[in-house]
Amino acid sequence: MANLFGTNGVAVNPFVLDTPWTAGTIPAALTALAGAAPQRFRRIVWTAPAATTDTLVITDINGNILFNEKCSVANQDVVLWDNNTNPYTFKQSLWVLTTLGSGKLMLWK
Repeated sequence: MANLFGTNGVAVNPFVLDTPWTAGTIPAALTALAGAAPQRFRRIVWTAPAATTDTLVITDINGNILFNEKCSVANQDVVLWDNNTNPYTFKQSLWVLTTLGSGKLMLWK
């Protein structure tokens, strides 16, 4: 499966990411959604990481780490962010899913 950004991350249709990218190869589908406003997500979950050696890293385009997670229990979801009143803000699609060892990253607006 390829990354799915076209659902706009609404509550019933989160972004579903399964393929990392680099700062030089930010997916066009993500860039097209950017507009002038930052992207805000109420909930960010790494689903079904397969092994305790798997990691997930999200950075900004300058390489600053935003999230750096390691799977502690195989096949157990890892909640990175869950806050309805204070969504996590990514700057205008200028973020990179650098590492995704297994599973999927789900982001709800």
